[in-house]
Amino acid sequence: MNNEFQGLRYDADIDDYVVFDIETTGLENAEIIDFAALRVRERQIVDSFRTYIKPRKNIPTNVTLINGITDEMVANAPSFSEVAHDILNFFGDDILVGHYLEKFALKTLCAEMKRSIGAEIENDYIDLYNFAEKCYPAEPKNYRLKSICDFLGVNIEGSTGALLDCRLIFGCYDKAVDTFRAKWTVDNIYSEASDNFNSSVRRLKHKKNVKAMRGALSELYGKDFSDPVMRCSALLPLIKYELYIGRFEDDLKGELYGFRRDFERGLYSRMSIKDIERVKNDIDYSIDKIEKPKKKWFFF
Repeated sequence: MNNEFQGLRYDADIDDYVVFDIETTGLENAEIIDFAALRVRERQIVDSFRTYIKPRKNIPTNVTLINGITDEMVANAPSFSEVAHDILNFFGDDILVGHYLEKFALKTLCAEMKRSIGAEIENDYIDLYNFAEKCYPAEPKNYRLKSICDFLGVNIEGSTGALLDCRLIFGCYDKAVDTFRAKWTVDNIYSEASDNFNSSVRRLKHKKNVKAMRGALSELYGKDFSDPVMRCSALLPLIKYELYIGRFEDDLKGELYGFRRDFERGLYSRMSIKDIERVKNDIDYSIDKIEKPKKKWFFF
């Protein structure tokens, strides 16, 4: 969790969310002069919200040259405090999707919200910058919005300013979701874990050497073991094996409960949300087997 924000950042694939973007008076002490948002349901845009915002000071000429917004365009626009509640209402409890959120867009919006009405933005969020980096680690030369659009072939006409960027962000994120789901699925992770697990079992002379199996799985996933969803899905085949051979270690039940807690906290990382229910069911089934040990066989 980034301490500057109330919500959590996820690298996630989701179908329902709100995309937003802003244009400002600059980078330092920025004021928002253009705000746009799109509500997405089942990967389709179903609603939009867009407003110009009148800043407290004039828009610098060099900023107008970049975003095309003039003092005349915002002369009769509402102040940020007048639209702040409308923005929060449009966000609702949705996860927010945007680009360069932590460094600029969400950071600026949070500051304006707190300054104008003393409110916090508590929504969790997905930053396309980080998400694209995860999905395409060696492809775009950088992860600026234009570079991501060029790489993914996203080109949208008919909009301007923050609204145009919202549509571009939506187009890029929606394409990246397909890449994410093809790469990070429960089936892929289970398959890799299962292959390694079975290979480890075949190499071991003493089939109850659970410690060696754990070591093999840890070596396979390396740093990814810091992710609760990856760690849980990788170790579940091993835990099932421990249950099958009747080796009930003292910390096994606690480990499973810990998995369930961490897994619920990490639902939006590493794996497709559409597939996550399978792992959750496995955790609950394994816990049930420990709590009812009289059932002799454990099938997996």
